[in-house]
Amino acid sequence: MKKEYIIEQMAGSRWFYKFTDTNEKGEELIIELKKCEDNSYKDSLPKLWKKNGYIDRVLKNYWSIRTYVTDTEGNCCGKYNPQEKLSDDKQTRIINFNWMSEATEENKGKLINEVYRLFSSAKGKSATEKKYKKIKEYAEQKKINIYKIIPSEWKIVYGALTAPQGTVWISNMKSFKSGNREKGILLVD
Repeated sequence: MKKEYIIEQMAGSRWFYKFTDTNEKGEELIIELKKCEDNSYKDSLPKLWKKNGYIDRVLKNYWSIRTYVTDTEGNCCGKYNPQEKLSDDKQTRIINFNWMSEATEENKGKLINEVYRLFSSAKGKSATEKKYKKIKEYAEQKKINIYKIIPSEWKIVYGALTAPQGTVWISNMKSFKSGNREKGILLVD
């Protein structure tokens, strides 16, 4: 993978870095980078961090980043952000103070490089591959067929809520009493 991105400045101290390639999982990455300034408030974040022992000095300014990772199904979430880590109880994400540093060009480069390293080293199946695997397992378990095209004279069963994500129930709509009723799931995008 080649680290290439487009930078869009949103304000005097806020930028978006949109990376042009995807990782092995087919994910896309945008980094929102913001330069934060300590101010005269007695309870500013850097002062509270120092007061509570999270950092050894009050930062006059620092980089804050958010990551926006979009998977192959169009879902977006924050991942690969070195400024975040799991809490000791693994229940929530907290600040990783090892990555909170002065807003210098060198530190900006380190942050961007680390996000990209985490992003580009991600391994595994894409969200779409995982979805299709779940659909296949469901169909095997329920002993039903999966269709890419709805068979002639079949219809979508509206209101049927049990089909796996990415599918809808379909049926030939023959009566149950006839014993000729057939059903399956239809892949949809």
